[in-house]
Amino acid sequence: MTLLLCCFIAAGQEQSIAVLRHGVTTPLTLPEYSSQGTPYASMKDLARQLGASLRIEDAKAHFQLEGKEVTLGLNDTGVDGGTSPFQLENPVLAYEGDALIAMADVVPFLRNSFSFGTPDAPPERSALSLPDDASMEDELESTSLDTIETEPLLEMEAELSELESIEIRPREEQETPAPTPAPTSLGSGNNFLLAIDPGHGGEDGGVLGPNGLQEKTLCLDVARHLSRILQEEYGIRSILTREEDETVSAAVRQKRASKGAATLLLSIHGGASTAPAARGYQLFAHQPRQSLSMDPKPALDAAKQLASALDGATQQAPRPVREIPLLVMRDGNLPCILVELGNLAHPDDEAQLSSSGHQQRLAAALARGIATATGAQAATRNAS
Repeated sequence: MTLLLCCFIAAGQEQSIAVLRHGVTTPLTLPEYSSQGTPYASMKDLARQLGASLRIEDAKAHFQLEGKEVTLGLNDTGVDGGTSPFQLENPVLAYEGDALIAMADVVPFLRNSFSFGTPDAPPERSALSLPDDASMEDELESTSLDTIETEPLLEMEAELSELESIEIRPREEQETPAPTPAPTSLGSGNNFLLAIDPGHGGEDGGVLGPNGLQEKTLCLDVARHLSRILQEEYGIRSILTREEDETVSAAVRQKRASKGAATLLLSIHGGASTAPAARGYQLFAHQPRQSLSMDPKPALDAAKQLASALDGATQQAPRPVREIPLLVMRDGNLPCILVELGNLAHPDDEAQLSSSGHQQRLAAALARGIATATGAQAATRNAS
């Protein structure tokens, strides 16, 4: 299961939202994630600030608060368990053991699920009562200058004189460590190394399809096919963040990719959505924290090449590539792509993904996309 957060980094900005809970104003400060221009919030962050719990299970997010549980479909807009079922405006996104809910849907979700309200707007400035000129004049006349305390003023003057001795350096002169620049290209030939990250593994099995296909097994099988095809057909080097059925944390995956001096990480997963129309692959691109506003975006550009190759291999209608932070590279500076090979919760997709032939076709398409993104495909043709 993708279980994303597309590395989504923790987002750079935060949004403050105030809700009324049992008549008391409760402030929420939620880091902002972005997918296709839509700001999202982590449901784990939301649960933690409300004293709720979140469980990701069976392609759904189960949100429990004050003894009441509601469920939200991953990659879906439906919510069950409130006063009555309702729809959000935006789909809830899976994200590395978490779920992302659109910022605009947070208040409607809490209102329809748990009867939260929103605090009244603060009073307008014009509503404040100010004394009229006559009353102010009377008050001033009744105040003797001899009664004004001067000690606080003298203390303030002393504090100001002390501040004058403090050296305030301009921002540009302050010593701050320069961030490691994010790569602006993937490189080619011997300068390119792909880190292939088979999702889940060991105790973390990922999604289990209705007919028994385990996500962790699918991911490793396709990763092995991809590594072999890249080397044999394009001369492209690759490393795997796990080569067997072992439990590997996101930090260890990142360390293995960085230790190998990879220039791109491709994380392989299976999707899990209860939406009836959810079929086929999905692609997500992660832009490193230090280059969120920079162009070019190597991960996004490469992901578009993968999408084009997968369209041809699967005869699937073109899918947009979503930009989103991926947990596997949250604290790193490596461009990252996450691919969901298909929807394991759908019996037809699971049947296809169970086929070794289909797995190899997907791996070949991914290899073709990587080759195109790095120029290796053109080089192979010229050599032949």
